[in-house]
Amino acid sequence: MKKKKLLIVAAAVLAAGAAALSRGLDIFPQREVPPYRTFGPEEAPVKVAEYSDLSCPACAAAWTGLEETARKYPKYLRVEFKHYPLASVHRWSFDAALYADCAGQQGRFKEYAGLLFTNQKDWSRAENAPEQFGRYADLAGLERGALDACLAAPETAEAVRLDMAEGDRRKIGSTPTFFVNGKRFVGPAQLMRQLQYLAITVKPENL
Repeated sequence: MKKKKLLIVAAAVLAAGAAALSRGLDIFPQREVPPYRTFGPEEAPVKVAEYSDLSCPACAAAWTGLEETARKYPKYLRVEFKHYPLASVHRWSFDAALYADCAGQQGRFKEYAGLLFTNQKDWSRAENAPEQFGRYADLAGLERGALDACLAAPETAEAVRLDMAEGDRRKIGSTPTFFVNGKRFVGPAQLMRQLQYLAITVKPENL
């Protein structure tokens, strides 16, 4: 009986350790990210996989921080943007992800996502489907017919759901969550501290 209890305890410890490891490190295979959601040189020494919600204020702060870092160190950073809309908290976040990806199919993902992040307060709490989505499409220079066709295509929503399913496997609990060279960080403050640390340690020719 005593031996059985020891085995149960050992199994529980191993399970807890495995769960902690999976939360701390990127041990799951990643889905391929569309080119329009991938930014920075392929040979960059710092690679970031970001799980983000376009309705999330902290995600907007992280977006700004990543943009500033990329401008400062153009050879230093490669970012893969993954959707993780928390629709139970942010009503229009899934719709926003669809619009952003459809903008991406016209080569304007960064422009459209930037408009969404900058103007979150104007659309994220709307009672009805935000009219701003259409206005941002015009500001980003999108062709509306192609946009509407993309929004209606079932594979557009499926791509977002697959990102979310991958996030669930990695036990994403909040946004933004990042894997920086495989190591997990949560929130813009943790991200920027790690990027600043890595900027000190990488070779100067890679900055």
